Amino acid sequence: MEYREYELLPKTRAGSDHRGKPGVYFTGYPADVERYYEEVSDDILKTKNCAVYRDLHPELPRSREEMERTIGQMQLLVIPVTEEFLNCESRSRDGEFPMAVRLHKPVLFWAQTSLDAGLMEQFNEKCQKLQMLIKRDMNPEPVPYENKLEQFLNENLAGDRLTERVREAFPAYIFLSYRKKDRKYVRPLMEAIHRNEFCRDIAVWYDEFLTIGESFHAGIENAMKKSSLVTLLVTPNILEPDNYVKDNEYRDARRLPRPVVPVLAEETAPQALEEGFEGLPDCTALEDERTLTQRIRDGLEAAGAVSEADRASRDTPEHEYLIGEAYMNGIDVEADSERGSEMIIHAAERGHEEAAEKLAQMYRSGKGVHRDYQSAVFWQERLARMRQKACEEHLTREGGLRLVRAYQCLGDLYGELRDYPAAKQAYLRMQETGERLNAAYGAECAGYEFALSCAKLGDISRA
Repeated sequence: MEYREYELLPKTRAGSDHRGKPGVYFTGYPADVERYYEEVSDDILKTKNCAVYRDLHPELPRSREEMERTIGQMQLLVIPVTEEFLNCESRSRDGEFPMAVRLHKPVLFWAQTSLDAGLMEQFNEKCQKLQMLIKRDMNPEPVPYENKLEQFLNENLAGDRLTERVREAFPAYIFLSYRKKDRKYVRPLMEAIHRNEFCRDIAVWYDEFLTIGESFHAGIENAMKKSSLVTLLVTPNILEPDNYVKDNEYRDARRLPRPVVPVLAEETAPQALEEGFEGLPDCTALEDERTLTQRIRDGLEAAGAVSEADRASRDTPEHEYLIGEAYMNGIDVEADSERGSEMIIHAAERGHEEAAEKLAQMYRSGKGVHRDYQSAVFWQERLARMRQKACEEHLTREGGLRLVRAYQCLGDLYGELRDYPAAKQAYLRMQETGERLNAAYGAECAGYEFALSCAKLGDISRA
């Protein structure tokens, strides 16, 4: 069977550049992709400044390698649930969804209306009882569709402010220049760079997705200016006439100037390289990680981008959490959920509040880790204790609202575990905190949260 690469079409707010934005992959039964893509992507983009991709040919088979490479770079999969999806073979149901689960990528199942009992039973059987978001629910809940979508996206996609903080945490950037034909070597090169502890928090800018209709414009030049060093992926493909790497990116690197570290991925004629790339330094083999790391380190230090003293000052839970988020979300580094989760766990164990909150969300959704509700409860309780202690020392409006949200999430977790007494206690604490806030700052401060806690308690009583 002949396989082709994904032909991805990105959709963004107002047609802005998709590069650097969190990636959402919309897939499903082929007819459903065509039917629901515009509606769902519009709903998502109202909430998150991201890029929603779809494959122009969802009916065609893709190789396992290409499937893993593409899904591995996405932060979220969205799949519409229909009778066709549940009952008919498709790449989405039988290939991409299992691949996402294996890679610990969160999946949002979306339905336009409530499913009947038979389809719901099929969904739970085939889709591991994951969360489904119903746009027009026949049995409406206290939390509207828009709010639940926003909460899910906030938990699974990096927002603009978090992305900005992550990028501020990187001490230096490397620009990775490569031909699209050589895309298969990009991740091995990034992993080779980041395996060394010295380069762990060095960002690598690269044009990450092969998309339809993309243009090379000022964004690439700005990224080159932001970078301290350029790595050039060398194969015979970079010698072909009229290619952007040779005619633009290498020229810009010499003009700025930026040091260039050429990395040999396939044997390429040295004389042809000398003729095509004037002044190009000797190549380092992709497999020679020790030499590669040393050359990158020398180049960054010569550029004044990093130093040992600077690195020591960044050994904080905050920095570790932010770089962990970078790997979890693929923000200017390769998406690596194992490394990202390890860093976030360590930051949480060092008492970082955001890291604890993130861990609870990760274990609940299965993003980057195996789904584990007991671990989610553990970290959510720990987060609530952190915020409770802060409010006991000094109650502020924002701090109190954060505590209310912590108790709400804790109650939701216990409710999903069918531990209704524990859920009731969490919602009561949510209610008590709301009452304290209303007493201190006026009824408008936590009026919605107080009403929501009453509705949640009513649901628990019925359960």
